[in-house]
Amino acid sequence: MISRDAVRILMLSPLYFHLNARQRLNLVREYSLAMNSFSLTTEKKT
Repeated sequence: MISRDAVRILMLSPLYFHLNARQRLNLVREYSLAMNSFSLTTEKKT
């Protein structure tokens, strides 16, 4: 998942806007890593 997609999804949460810039960047990184690892595990099962 690219960062732009992650930000788009995370912006749907009102809590996203209560974070400062550094916290948002960390959240985007963590979310992207989680989604990328999820997509890799689901691809292996099929």
